[in-house]
Amino acid sequence: MLNKLILSTLLTITALSFSYSAQADIEIEPYIGYYGAKTKKSITVTSPSTKTTDTDNTYASLAYGGKLGWSIVNLTLGGDFMMYTHGTEKATLIGPAVSLDLLLLTLKASYFLSSTIKDGAKTATGTGLKAGLGFSVFPFVQLNVEYMALTLNKMKDTDLGDFITNYDEKVSGVFASVSLVF
Repeated sequence: MLNKLILSTLLTITALSFSYSAQADIEIEPYIGYYGAKTKKSITVTSPSTKTTDTDNTYASLAYGGKLGWSIVNLTLGGDFMMYTHGTEKATLIGPAVSLDLLLLTLKASYFLSSTIKDGAKTATGTGLKAGLGFSVFPFVQLNVEYMALTLNKMKDTDLGDFITNYDEKVSGVFASVSLVF
């Protein structure tokens, strides 16, 4: 009798867990925050002679964006779209994202397949990564701290044309944000 009760209880729990895990939801997460970064550039221009310029810079700016994904239990797969401006530069980052909810903490990661920074006639492109933690303070509200690293290796400049022969820019920093998770 006791074995049948234990067996039926285990079967019920197993059936309920499978029925719960089969549910999927759409998750929307808009965010806004502060991005502090350090950048290192190396540009080689061949007009009329070859000249390489190396520069280092730090900056901070307001950044915003959102994630849209498909959530199964505590795993979310989707996409991340982020924008920020610094002076005359405007950055747009787009790529796949994944997050894993662990009670009050959320592990987050995004790989930006398309990272574009425009500044007047100049457009730099490359890829990037964003990874960090989110902490749920209230229902639907998260405080996030994420590390971001971008590698930009292509530059188009309509003023210089094809004279840019080598371009390498590394941008890395911390992104602190508040997000609403629906």
